[in-house]
Amino acid sequence: MPSITIGDKTVTAGLMVEATKIAEEMGLCPTGLRPIIHRISEINGEWQFALYSKGQKVDGWHDLEGELPNKTAFWVTIEELIAGFAFANDRAEVKGIVMFKNRNLKGMTGRILGLMDGAFYFLEFDEDIGGCSADGLGKAGHCVAINREHLNLGDNKFKLFKEE
Repeated sequence: MPSITIGDKTVTAGLMVEATKIAEEMGLCPTGLRPIIHRISEINGEWQFALYSKGQKVDGWHDLEGELPNKTAFWVTIEELIAGFAFANDRAEVKGIVMFKNRNLKGMTGRILGLMDGAFYFLEFDEDIGGCSADGLGKAGHCVAINREHLNLGDNKFKLFKEE
């Protein structure tokens, strides 16, 4: 799975972004929309990002050749991503009792690697917890999928890729 580094942020599929007023002015999507990066592709030597918004359908959007529901996905260039979108906090804390291999993960924090299906996030913990590698996105043994209901996603403030 490809990843791109923009500034100090590694951008991978599963990252949630938030549309700024600039994205709306560019005709990409409404301000405040929070799509997920579904796919990163190099097309004719240029990086393209397929953004997926589960809750909103817009005329002119795509279905990515049948991968997603119709009118829920759209493509942006790297320039449009940098100019028109901000990225989410990439750390989360486990809240409540979450047992994994007879260990309670409550209070542990990890790096968000991606959103799986709208309900589960892949987290990479600092220590080996006997988990997986999240299909190579994280360190072997450090990753596990956790339902978003059991995560404190922090301040949920979005940061611009490129500060003005």
